[in-house]
Amino acid sequence: TSLVTIDINDIDRKTIQHFLEYVYTGGIKKLATPGAAISHTLVIDLLTIAANYDMPDLKTYAEYYLKDIIRVDNAW
Repeated sequence: TSLVTIDINDIDRKTIQHFLEYVYTGGIKKLATPGAAISHTLVIDLLTIAANYDMPDLKTYAEYYLKDIIRVDNAW
C-alpha cells in the first residue's frame, strides 16, 4: 500500500475540515443546522474549492446557503 500526499496550501485548516466533511458525508452539519451562524468566508471558500477541483455538487451545495445569507447590506 502506498501513501499519497496532497499539499493544499491555499485553503485554511477549518475550511479543509468542512470540505472533507462534505466529501465523506455529502453535507456539512454546520450549514445544515437551522439558525447556525454561517460564515460568508466559509461558503465563499467552499465555492472556490468547488471551482478549483471541479466539484459541481459542492458548488450547488454552497450556492444554496450563500443565497440565504447574502443581502445588499452585507455584500462586498
